[in-house]
Amino acid sequence: MNTAKKLPLNIHMNTTLGELLSDERTIPFGLEFKSRMDAFFGAPDIPDIDSSSSREAISDAMNNAMIASMPLRNVMTFGLYDKEELQKIIDQLNTL
Repeated sequence: MNTAKKLPLNIHMNTTLGELLSDERTIPFGLEFKSRMDAFFGAPDIPDIDSSSSREAISDAMNNAMIASMPLRNVMTFGLYDKEELQKIIDQLNTL
């Protein structure tokens, strides 16, 4: 049974980025968060890692898995948003 009606969103600080990316209503926001996280984690040179095999271990797939399971509250930890900005986005998402 399929229905066109979607359940209301209940987005909060513990909602994961993967959850945002899995709902068509929140994909644009999920992609924005992911883009910022990719820029943060995607530094081309990691000074503490010298071997090429270690660099290969830090792959896009691993990065995507970490980001997908990350709760929204963690974007504040990396300084990507402050609490007020993040709460505004969450409030906006819950009106979709």
